[in-house]
Amino acid sequence: MRSMVDTDAVVIGAGPVGLFQVFQLGLLGLKAHLIDVLPEVGGQCVALYPDKPIYDVPGVPLCTGRELAQQLLTQARPFLPLDPISCRCEHIHLGHLVSQLHAEADGRFAVETDQGLRLLAKVVFIAAGV
Repeated sequence: MRSMVDTDAVVIGAGPVGLFQVFQLGLLGLKAHLIDVLPEVGGQCVALYPDKPIYDVPGVPLCTGRELAQQLLTQARPFLPLDPISCRCEHIHLGHLVSQLHAEADGRFAVETDQGLRLLAKVVFIAAGV
């Protein structure tokens, strides 16, 4: 069993809201891990309508689901550290289903996924659009 990774926050859901949450946490100096069951970031925008025009994003007259996800990922990137060897982000966990979430005695939350990832966080944000 993997050891527990200690972090400030866990964001469940790598769609637009989850990506923006990571950005906002980063502005506050907080480290976040991002988890999604889908194989890529972007949530429903990328999974269901990647090339369909979206007209209702504040400040963005027109973009596709894929473009929106890419812009939000670019915005959050300074707060998602890359592994220097693999060039993959150590804080994005795609293809992971959260299987357990429970409060610890010290007030933090333990999050476990079906892939064996174990995180311990002060706060958990659920940004699951489904």
